[in-house]
Amino acid sequence: MRRTALDTLQILRMREYEESLKTMADAVRALECASDNVRRAEETLVQEREAALSPASSDASVEHYALWLPVGQTALQEALEAQSRSAVQVAQARSMMISTRAALKAVETLQDQRVQDARARQLRAEQKIHDDLRPRRR
Repeated sequence: MRRTALDTLQILRMREYEESLKTMADAVRALECASDNVRRAEETLVQEREAALSPASSDASVEHYALWLPVGQTALQEALEAQSRSAVQVAQARSMMISTRAALKAVETLQDQRVQDARARQLRAEQKIHDDLRPRRR
């Protein structure tokens, strides 16, 4: 069977959709990783604070916490920003996935319509042959 321009377009749209699925999966993985980094940074802040506030802690550990705290807060802020960027990338990937799926569906609908139109033409041609062969009443 000869390939039409619509067949080629369908192949292209399918590839675009598959690529958008891969992009979406990558974006979701990046968001999960960024969320894990936020969780770890928050846990580290809590652990360091609890260690410094422990009755058994020395003055040196409290001073260490005081010096470390801006570093820990910066790490948390950076992790939150990375998580936010990843969330934006997921939203963009989702949008691209939806639009490429819609484009593919449009081509599939056109393909289906062409098949239905060809079948209808074939049925009309067969009916015409039957009508031509039937004896006419006068």
